[in-house]
Amino acid sequence: MNFKPETIITTPSYYGITDSPAYIQLGGTVYCIHHGYENNHELWYTKSNDLITWTADAQFVDVQTTFSPAAIVFNSIIYGFHNGSPNSSGDLNYVKVTGNSVTQDNPIHGLPEWKSSNSPSATVFNNLMYLAYHGPNNNGKLLLASSPDGVASNWSYKEVPGITITGSPSMATFNGKIYIVFRNTALGNGVYVTSTSDTNTWTTPTLIPNVQVSGDPKLTATANKLVLVHRHPTNAKLHVVTCNNLGVWSADQVVNTSDMSQDPGVGVFNGKVIVGLTISTDAHMHLVSEL
Repeated sequence: MNFKPETIITTPSYYGITDSPAYIQLGGTVYCIHHGYENNHELWYTKSNDLITWTADAQFVDVQTTFSPAAIVFNSIIYGFHNGSPNSSGDLNYVKVTGNSVTQDNPIHGLPEWKSSNSPSATVFNNLMYLAYHGPNNNGKLLLASSPDGVASNWSYKEVPGITITGSPSMATFNGKIYIVFRNTALGNGVYVTSTSDTNTWTTPTLIPNVQVSGDPKLTATANKLVLVHRHPTNAKLHVVTCNNLGVWSADQVVNTSDMSQDPGVGVFNGKVIVGLTISTDAHMHLVSEL
């Protein structure tokens, strides 16, 4: 993949970023939802029509988050999913965005199986919204929740069998299937992938060739490829791997970016991949986009 030169997202009243940003397109606008700077646990968003000019950073009022958010568009509404505040860490919640209108926090469920140990990942598949997340108390379980409308009492969940996970999973819909990538650090620094066409039967997890990761991998999809972005254990540059319609993964590609202090965030805008970088030398969000 070829990328444009790295840019810095500068907006009026930019607040700063911690963890990985989430990008999602609604109409001709891309939205970036992100954790606030350092340890304030606030959730913010900014948006752009061209990846050059961004609106002033706006806070979701009375919303607190732990870890990185995830975002999807469902029925023409953006859903921003996140782990709860430090006082209710592990609870899964979401905010909704339509244009300039945003909602307050909405809980998903209060039962123990709805607790998440880290960041959730989200996708839309067969007219349902899906969340993939690491189960409570770092129990190693990969859980999948689904809902037709997001109403708190209208979610169901299942465990993806035969998988032990470390950290956060990442999920995307591609070529009629859900794909989930994840790590199990007991087996090294590699990344494993599993997929399903019905959420009941899953492929045996396979190791993506020649990929070594520091932190959590992030997955997205364009019309013709899966795209996995990550940090490498021996350098802090952006690395990219793609998978085509035949299920063949590319070589691991290093992109000449600033050194990252957090995992990258990834999304798609007008059919092109965009990657957000959090670096150690400033509080700004850095961005690279596919040529």
